[in-house]
Amino acid sequence: MAQLVVYAQQDHKIILNDNTNKVQLNQASIIQLAVGRDDVDSMVRSGNKLIITLKNGEKIVIDHYFTDIPDENQLVLSRGNSEYYEVNFDSKGQFQSYTDLVTPSSIESFPQLSTPQAAPVAEESTFSKSTLLKLGLGVLAAEGIYLAAFDDNKSSNKSSSAPDIVAPSLKSATLNTDGDTVTGAASEAGCIVYVVDTDGKVLGTTTADASGNYSVKLSEPLTDGNQGLIYVQDSAGNKSQPSLLQGSKDTIAPEAPVAQVSADGTAVSGTAESGSTITITDANGNVLGTGVATNGTYVINLKTPLESGQVVKVTAKDKAGNVSEASEAELGKDTTPPTKPLVEVNEEGTKLIGTAEANATVQILDSEGKVIATGTVDANGQFSIDLPTALTDKISNQVVIVDAAGNKSTAVTIKAGTDTIAPEKAADLKINADGNEVTGTAEPNSTVTIKDSSSKVIGSATADADGKFTVTLSTAVTDGKYCYITVADKSGNVSDSNSIQGNKDTIAPTVPKVPTVTDDVGAEKGTIENGGTTDDARPTFKGTGAEAGTILSIFDKGNNLIAQVTVDTDKTWTWTPSSDLALGEHNFTFVLTDASGNTSPESDVLKITIVAPQPETPPDETVPETESVPDTTDTDLVEPASIEPTLAKIVPLSLLEIATDQASEPDAENTLIYQDGTINTELLLENTTSGDLAIEQMIADNSSNSSSQTNNETAIQQSQIEAQVLTRSDLDQLIQSQQALF
Repeated sequence: MAQLVVYAQQDHKIILNDNTNKVQLNQASIIQLAVGRDDVDSMVRSGNKLIITLKNGEKIVIDHYFTDIPDENQLVLSRGNSEYYEVNFDSKGQFQSYTDLVTPSSIESFPQLSTPQAAPVAEESTFSKSTLLKLGLGVLAAEGIYLAAFDDNKSSNKSSSAPDIVAPSLKSATLNTDGDTVTGAASEAGCIVYVVDTDGKVLGTTTADASGNYSVKLSEPLTDGNQGLIYVQDSAGNKSQPSLLQGSKDTIAPEAPVAQVSADGTAVSGTAESGSTITITDANGNVLGTGVATNGTYVINLKTPLESGQVVKVTAKDKAGNVSEASEAELGKDTTPPTKPLVEVNEEGTKLIGTAEANATVQILDSEGKVIATGTVDANGQFSIDLPTALTDKISNQVVIVDAAGNKSTAVTIKAGTDTIAPEKAADLKINADGNEVTGTAEPNSTVTIKDSSSKVIGSATADADGKFTVTLSTAVTDGKYCYITVADKSGNVSDSNSIQGNKDTIAPTVPKVPTVTDDVGAEKGTIENGGTTDDARPTFKGTGAEAGTILSIFDKGNNLIAQVTVDTDKTWTWTPSSDLALGEHNFTFVLTDASGNTSPESDVLKITIVAPQPETPPDETVPETESVPDTTDTDLVEPASIEPTLAKIVPLSLLEIATDQASEPDAENTLIYQDGTINTELLLENTTSGDLAIEQMIADNSSNSSSQTNNETAIQQSQIEAQVLTRSDLDQLIQSQQALF
């Protein structure tokens, strides 16, 4: 029975190590089967299972090998340490081919182990997939050999103790600033520490001391972002997982700056590495001026103006102290080289086109630097050159631009099919109403990429042969936001970006503010407070701070829509009911809806109670003193019909009670109504204030003729009481006419 070792890709641990013909996977794994590829008869997919049939008839079933994630699991066939083949399947699970992983070297066979501090695990972006795959195969092979050696069914040589198969680990690994020494600690004393570059070349080795500490001096420093690997190996040959080392020291000098002396010789300007320090010296090395190339450009005033023909040298020093080669600048001479050209060579290698400095000379150089063709840039900066000998895609040539002063541009390497000219920006851009689809035109067969304002890619597509494209966006561009479109040709040249705005409105208006309500009828006018009462059945509502152009819906008592108005450009709105609001309590709420149909949350409740208006003060219809009420009966009884019904006597309600209480025991000073029917006006005026009055519609009854009344007392009967505010002058006039009531 074949040995199977399953190695977890995520945490680099062995999750199965057995002689078995069936295994079920539950995570992304590397499966090593200890057979050679010549031992395999067939490999077929059955559902999510991989069924391997060997030529000896044995079947191995790997359940859940095929998943929705392509290449989530990898199968490797190995025979000892001499054969390693990765098995490749297509998207349908059909066998395609083997990939020869080559016999692992000292760096390529690492068992699992934990990641040390300050030493990240190597990633696939740094090392090839096959290299990473083989990192676990050494221990898998060792495990398989171990199982074979101690298989009861296959070996009579049994050992009383198992061999050491536990790998040591790196506790820490730190590369110094200069990148030439690595220090740290291993989990085991006496283990060997190896540092290698990404090609597996050993850069340094040492042995950990009794405490597991180590220090490795490297033969070649790791600098300028270059990477290496470190691992440890114990005496049994178990190796740790490799960890990444990356050199941060900057040892690369800036390019020589571009320098030009001003016409009057007082300053030097140009371009250089951004942030570098520029130093200008004369022929004797004397410093004439220094400065910083902020954002890659500089202008430096010289201590002493240059004379005609005088030459200065200009250098750039970066923050790490690396100094560039010197550029020369001369007063009265153009020393600014042309920018490097943008070029394109056809697939046949027979024609070169491009853009460069107008009227400059184009030189094509062979691999040895010999000029093999020339041309001239026209006044518009364009050139086209037919090559006398076709270029190939195997041999590199160069293009250089030379201006009239003899300054040469940076060389551009070319081959047949070389293209360094970026495509034109995308054109004819349109975005649909929902903001999730962009159409336009671009270079035929180019790739169109669309990013949002955070530079996140939200869509891409390939332009057809006519240059037309349609991109469906993963995230809609709405509410006035922009997306940015670039075009990349097959050579990887990227155009300048273009933008388009998504105008779909998906943002709802904010919650409306509760409006002010104004009462403008009756005696009491002004603002009605929330929860207040008004006798104005058509009060005026006025709101502020609403989104201009939105529709304000007014609801009463829940979902009862009673009106809609449009918010003005100054964000205000006004509404006055066209008909009277019903008497009683009203609970108004307000909702805004914009032109796109987005609806705001409902406002807070505005509560107002509508009451009936109070009647007007009745007119003064007191009977003149010169007139008397005729006696129409044989008694002194004054009939109610003889009294004008609109006449009234004005008294405070509180004093009316006092008068009633004192009617039987008259007290001139404290009595309001005397027995003869007159009113104590002095008492009335002393105790009456505006707003504390009542109209008493009273009918006098001559109680002296009533069988139930004695002592000629006047009985006052109240037939109607209505509240109304009166002024003091109104009160005086009514008092003056009160005698006519009796």
